[in-house]
Parts: sequence; C-alpha cells; structure tokens
Amino acid sequence: MKIKNIFLLTRKNYMLIRKYIYISAVIAFLAPGILIAKTEIPTEFTDFFGRAIFLIVENVIVLFLANSLALIEENSSKGLAYLCTTPYSRKEIVVSSYFFDYIVYFSYCLIYGLSSLLFKSNLIKLDWNLFVMGLISAVLIRAVLIPISFKFGYDKAKYIITVLIIVIPFIASYLPNVIDVRNFNLMSLFNMSIKMSLLAIASLLIAELLSINVSFYIFDNKEF
Repeated sequence: MKIKNIFLLTRKNYMLIRKYIYISAVIAFLAPGILIAKTEIPTEFTDFFGRAIFLIVENVIVLFLANSLALIEENSSKGLAYLCTTPYSRKEIVVSSYFFDYIVYFSYCLIYGLSSLLFKSNLIKLDWNLFVMGLISAVLIRAVLIPISFKFGYDKAKYIITVLIIVIPFIASYLPNVIDVRNFNLMSLFNMSIKMSLLAIASLLIAELLSINVSFYIFDNKEF
C-alpha cells in the first residue's frame, strides 16, 4: 500500500465532485451563522446550540459529499468495479475513502474558523472540545457507513445516507422540545478534560481501524 496512491485517489475524488465541494464550502461558510441568527435561542443556551449547529452542518456536509461521490462514481465508471481494473490495490481504494472524510472534516473546520471571523457575534469559537466532538461524530458515522457501502453497494447504501441527511437536522430541531434543557447540563457534553479528549480520540482511532479492517475483508472478497 503506497501513500502516494492514496493521495492520488483522494485527488481523483476531489476532481469528480469539485463542484459539490464548492457548494459545500459556501454552505459551511454561511449556514452556521445564518442558522444561529435565525433561531430563537435562550441566552443561557446560546453556547450549546451554537456547538450543536456546528455538528449538524458538519455531518450533513460529510454525508452529502460522500453520497455525491458514490453517485458520480456509480454513474460514470460503474463505481468500484472500474477502480479494481486500475493499478491501485483494493486496500488503497478502501483507505482513500476514509482519508477523504478526514480531508473534508479538516476543511470544514478551516472554513468554519474563517466564518467565525465574519460572524463574531453569532458563531461559537472552534475550541479543542468542539473539534474533538466534531471529529468523533463525523468519523463514527462514516466508520459504520463505509463498510455498508462496500458490502451492499451504492444503490442500497444511498437510502441510508439520504435518510441520515434528512433525519439529523430533524432530530436536532426536535430535541429541545422533548428535553428539559433548563434542568439538563447541556454543556457537560462538550466540556472534556484533555485526558478524556485524548482517550476519546484513541478510542475513535481503534474504532476506525476496526472499520477499515472490516472494509478490507468485505472488499477483498467482493466480486464484480
């Protein structure tokens, strides 16, 4: 497995969906500030809901780009079957799928940081805890979905991704109606010590490695 090939496959992903990436970049820049400005939030809960909006927009963008990439690959080159005829190994193809998600998330964080300079009065500052929570949510969702995509293919996995894109914002908007936020320490969800956050990242990496190995097994035994 060559690192150079993983970067080339990631570049291929970018070239396939670059117009969707540009759309997502605009959404990432504008959506958090607009959502916070248009949402009536009690002052004492502004910090929590600002962080929640960061996570919602992040996951929608990650899923949207993953769905767009799978759709274009399936329609333009019969998906993974074509890639298996190229010099890239199956393990490199698998790892590039995970690596691309990290690129998307780190790019989102960068764009959010730039947006926070424009919407200073609205956006919550991207601190270490928020960064870790965002990383956990994005990676865990994809760690489950990527093996499913390799196992069942895009035609079946697309329904799960589409449902998640719709359900995540819906659930997030509905939760304040069912949770007594005034008696629930919401910010405790985002206040992790350095030790706890590093432990969370270590656990996340273990889960990611397990997911990658499951994907290796599924893809190595897949016939086209």
